[in-house]
Amino acid sequence: MTDQRQFRTEELEQVAALSHVGAMTFEVALPEDLATWLREKIAHGVYQDAGEAALLAFQDMQELDQYPEVRLRLFDATIQALLDDPDPSVPAEQILAELRAQTRDWGRPKAPPPRKSTK
Repeated sequence: MTDQRQFRTEELEQVAALSHVGAMTFEVALPEDLATWLREKIAHGVYQDAGEAALLAFQDMQELDQYPEVRLRLFDATIQALLDDPDPSVPAEQILAELRAQTRDWGRPKAPPPRKSTK
């Protein structure tokens, strides 16, 4: 049995109002530690709700797409912090190679997608 969220009438109206302008709504499940962090931020008034936090996070990611060198420096700093942690929850050395492989193209400009043939 799947867990179906019941939307309030106001939420359904918001979704309908946004859908005609190309907006999108979705639901996401956060890991416990991230959910706890977000609840604390909301409780302290940093964000009004999870939707606002998600919107700002996506805006930040979109901005980072414009500055791949900044994204690479942030990634490197994050990895270095993991390596420097005396009691890591995840062994950084084990995942470092995989992460670098997944992100090796972040600093390179993306080629435009190939055009489809009209034949």
